[in-house]
Amino acid sequence: MVFVKKSLDSMLEEIEFSCFKRFDYIIPDEKLSWFICTKKYLDIQNLDYVKSLMEDLLGEDEKYSRKDRDAICAAIENALTRGNNKQIYLPISIKIFSGKSGGILRLRDCGPGFNFKRKINQMKSRICRYFKGYGHGLKSLDKSNYEVSYEGNGNIINMMFKK
Repeated sequence: MVFVKKSLDSMLEEIEFSCFKRFDYIIPDEKLSWFICTKKYLDIQNLDYVKSLMEDLLGEDEKYSRKDRDAICAAIENALTRGNNKQIYLPISIKIFSGKSGGILRLRDCGPGFNFKRKINQMKSRICRYFKGYGHGLKSLDKSNYEVSYEGNGNIINMMFKK
């Protein structure tokens, strides 16, 4: 995985975009059975939903790793826990774009965002071992075989998976 400075448009060109596969608008308060709320996190427990996201991204016949699935879970959980600050009435949106060469998951939360450039540099330089949330979300995104770009104030993430 690589953190990249690519727009959604350039990623769409790279995967040879052919169709818009999915748009989900999730309000956790309306789907409480999907989540476990702890003191620190709002964790997604509906792995069938995450599996369906992976299938829409790569196709039913394509193989994906547990690390890829876990990274998508971490991105969703990060949007809910950090982005929306565990305010379960705030929505997140998930869009999936499909193409000949891969797929893109675009996730948006309602939070104010964060300085993603600084946080990525801190994580990579190891100067600052601990920062908000201990960086587990960014670390999980740094261990798989896809590209990640942030947009806006850091409240939009694009994850490009290649076939």
